[in-house]
Amino acid sequence: MQNLIQDIVAAQPDLVIVSGDLTQRARTSQFQEACRFLKNLPFAKLVVPGNHDIPLWNLYRRFAKPLSRYQRYITENLSPSFEDKEISVQGINTAHGRTLAGGHFLQEDLQRILNHWSQLDPRILKVLVSHHPFEGLTHPQRNRRWGYRIHHPEEMALTEQADLILSGHFHHSDAFLTEQVFLTPHRSIVAIQAGTATSSRLREEMNSYNLIETANGEVHFEKRIWREDSGRFIAETDRKFYLRHQGWKTSSVEPQFL
Repeated sequence: MQNLIQDIVAAQPDLVIVSGDLTQRARTSQFQEACRFLKNLPFAKLVVPGNHDIPLWNLYRRFAKPLSRYQRYITENLSPSFEDKEISVQGINTAHGRTLAGGHFLQEDLQRILNHWSQLDPRILKVLVSHHPFEGLTHPQRNRRWGYRIHHPEEMALTEQADLILSGHFHHSDAFLTEQVFLTPHRSIVAIQAGTATSSRLREEMNSYNLIETANGEVHFEKRIWREDSGRFIAETDRKFYLRHQGWKTSSVEPQFL
């Protein structure tokens, strides 16, 4: 965890995004530790909750006050946002405690973001952050189909306006275009998923986090993985995405380990 903090501080980001699952079982001690971790990052932060941030076995708290501890220790704001002259990042809560692992969007949250984005300069990069991805929004080579299914016109409209969709939940880091799956076949956007940053409960991957840079119609994605032998995070995957008339296109480079 300390090496992760040092690596992020060295990058000097404009914004740190945490796409949920700050805890394992939503216990007070786990939220307190997560709070201390976030306070060690002296940057603007946008955080959304994940399904692990809702109590699992305490049924009263799960259904009556699912995010009370999250809001006490992390942030009261379940619809966080960050904007400057180049980018609009909108966070949306998909963790509501009604299912064990799945999630859903509230229509009023979707409409709020749609209304806001419709008033922005079209050159502003539009980024959606949620814990649960839309169903199918996973790399086509991975057999994972338990994201959130698109049901309403507002959800499709949101994907048609967004440039980037950042999500977690699967604990597999990746970046690819939606034209590789089936979300928006007529307009390709960039989908980026977060891996597991610090937990030892891994899913066939090393600990990692994503470093994303945006400028002038380009998005640079770098997956930084933890190397036990060197005791530091290093770049494993390096991809660039370019905005074109019909959406985003990509080139990718897989560098050798340093």
